[in-house]
Order: sequence, then structure tokens, then C-alpha cells
Amino acid sequence: MTSRRDRATMSLRRAASGCLVGLSCAGLVGCGGDPEQAPAVSGGMPLHRMTAAEYNTTVAHLLGTSLRPADGFPASGAKGFDANASALSSLSQVLVQGYYDAARRLADDAFSNEAQRAKILVCDPEVGAGDACARDIIARFGSRAFRRPLEAAEIERYAAQYAHAVTALEMSPVEAVQHVVRTLLTSPSFLLRIELGPDAKRSPGALGGHEIASRLSYLLWSSLPDEALFDAAERDALATEGELRREVDRMLADPRSAAFYRNFFGQWLGTRTLPSHHADAAVFPLWSQALKAAMIAQADICSIRSG
Repeated sequence: MTSRRDRATMSLRRAASGCLVGLSCAGLVGCGGDPEQAPAVSGGMPLHRMTAAEYNTTVAHLLGTSLRPADGFPASGAKGFDANASALSSLSQVLVQGYYDAARRLADDAFSNEAQRAKILVCDPEVGAGDACARDIIARFGSRAFRRPLEAAEIERYAAQYAHAVTALEMSPVEAVQHVVRTLLTSPSFLLRIELGPDAKRSPGALGGHEIASRLSYLLWSSLPDEALFDAAERDALATEGELRREVDRMLADPRSAAFYRNFFGQWLGTRTLPSHHADAAVFPLWSQALKAAMIAQADICSIRSG
């Protein structure tokens, strides 16, 4: 019997894949319509993609890469803050192609570096018979990339892709894993912020543990949850106010919270545009690179203190 999550995930995947896979849809996820009418959960957050800053930070924490592919993505066109969900509901052909190109570069980079490869290869797919190791890698890496545990059907689908890469495409086991990783990085479940909303075990409108974890991590870190937050989600501990407060305090004390101050206050105060700002020396003779850096540093310090 198909579970509620299976049905909801398949529905969302059909809506998103029309743009992500077809490359011919230039409008709203689901192909056409008003961004204000993007599919939303009962909590009010519409289905939308990661911002450029979130994408870069997410792949850095997920893969250990120093690449910043989203710097080359087209601007979102968001008015006000770049996390405006209505502006993040559209996918242009250029952006979709950018996702595919970025996934290839990221996978190549991750598997060319031993330290980065070790973050993915939790076992050696070259050793032993069968695809048990590949399934373990898929389940573990996929759960971090999707910010939730993979469904059994998803693991089967990616395991079948791995097997096809080894047999039909004549890839080595490690190359086949890289092939699957590249595919995971183009999945709607990775690229989109998806919330399924209430389920039978919760009151109407409540979010699941992994959805709460993602909301926290993208608010405070502009990135995916860490292991401690994943663990809290698995234990359903984030449903209590006390645990939420403890997690927020822990996350704000983490260096990754600099992303919150940099992105929120940087947009509010306009300091994110200072690095590329050029002033007329004839009009502003005291303007210099040192002064620009000091202005950014002062704004960052004030933002952290106010937080």
C-alpha cells in the first residue's frame, strides 16, 4: 500500500520534475501560473528553490567543496530579501541547465579529492559482492542531501541507477556512485524546499521533525541540518519548546550562524553589495578598499551584537 508520504512526494516530484527534467518550462514549478499560487503547506510556505547563498553553503557542507556554482546562476529577481518564496517559485531554462552543469562539476570535484570523497564513501563499493555498500551510501548521502530519510522506493530507484551504470555503462563501482551523486544533486528533493505538512500522527498544520530541522538550519545557517539536528529530528525532540530553544542557542553559538547575520543584515543594511560597490574618487576622495572592508566589518559586529 502506498503511504501518505509516498503519495505526497510523488505529487511534488511530478510538479517539480516537469521543469527540472524537461528544460522546456520557463514559468512556475508545475509549468505556468502565478507565483503567489505556488503549492503551499498548511503552514504557508510555498514550494520553492534554494537561494544562491543557500545553494553554495549547502553544497559546501554536504560535499566539503570550495566551489560556488550558484554565483553563476541567474539572479532570482526577488524584491526585498532574496529568500522571498514567490520569486523562488520560477525556474528558467538557463537556471535548470545551471543546476545540471553544477551537479556535474560538484560530483567531479568531490570525487577528485580524497578527503571530500571520504565524506560520501562510507564504505568501499569495490569490495564484496552485490550492491549493499552502494545502497548504504545512497541512503546516507541521500538523507543529508534531501534533508530527510529516503523512502524505500527512492533507495531502490537510485540503486537501480547504480546497477545500470556498472553493467550497461561499464562504470567502475566508484564511478557509478559518482553518477548517482550527480543525479541526487539534480533532484527536486535536493533543489527545492519541500514541506509535506501535517500527517495522521500530528495536529493539523504541524510540521514533521525533519521539516522543522530544515526550517531552523536554513534560517540560522543558510544550509542543511547537521548531525545533531538530524538526530533531534529523528527522536521527534523538536516538537517541544525546550528542545527548540536549546537547538537555537546551540546553532547561534556555532560559527555557521555567521551566515544568518551576513545574509539577513547584509540585505537589510545593504552591506552585501559593498564588495562590488565603486565610488567616484573625485567625489569621495577618502573612499578606499580599507574603508570598504571596515564598513563591512563594523556592520557584521553590530549585527552579531544585536542578535
